Amino acid sequence: MPTASGTQRVGTPRDLRAAPSEEREGEMSQTKRSKRSAAAAWAAMIAVLSMPATGAPDWLVLRDGARVETRGAVRLEGRRVLFTQANGSLAALPADEVDLAATEAANRPPAPPPAAPVEAAPVRRFTDADFAHVDDVETPTIAFYTTSWCGWCRKSRELLDRLGARYHEQDVEQSAAAAREKERLAPGSGVPVIAFRETVIPGYSERGIQQLVDAWRAAEQAAAAAREASRRPARARHAAD
Repeated sequence: MPTASGTQRVGTPRDLRAAPSEEREGEMSQTKRSKRSAAAAWAAMIAVLSMPATGAPDWLVLRDGARVETRGAVRLEGRRVLFTQANGSLAALPADEVDLAATEAANRPPAPPPAAPVEAAPVRRFTDADFAHVDDVETPTIAFYTTSWCGWCRKSRELLDRLGARYHEQDVEQSAAAAREKERLAPGSGVPVIAFRETVIPGYSERGIQQLVDAWRAAEQAAAAAREASRRPARARHAAD
């Protein structure tokens, strides 16, 4: 504020002394923080550079990208990095010339090799020749002689289908051979004629058809067992191979 003499007062001597003191305190705080950061960096570098030796060569990577081959662990002593060169002699480099991150990456253990692929077991494929003798086993089939207009033939067909029987239907008016075979099995009879081996049923008989299908089913089961048994020798031969 203006004084009586007309001059302006800018501060007391005490105020003028305080400003430089505050600046010095700020500079000291910044210096302390810098020292703490540097100490943390040196500690990290010591941890990396003190890695134990491995069977493979180690590398010291410099900030300019150069790589120095070493043997065994390196150590930090003051501001120097001490290490053993590949020829066995001791050497030292300024610590600030060492690239910490690159050195760590260069000395990272290599990834394990990929596992060898597992070789699949050979697949043995069978052909018809392996089971040629299976065709010798009879496939039981019911003979069924009909005509297109016969109502009892249709009724017999429905019953055979309901019982799950395997049959071979032949129209005696369309096949002379079928007509002769029907006449041989049931001379003088009309249609239908249903036959399986020694059993012949002329006309429609639900009970007779049921008994005939039972005989066919027993023969079918026996044939299936025979086919399975005939395959065993071929399987045994391939297993021995």
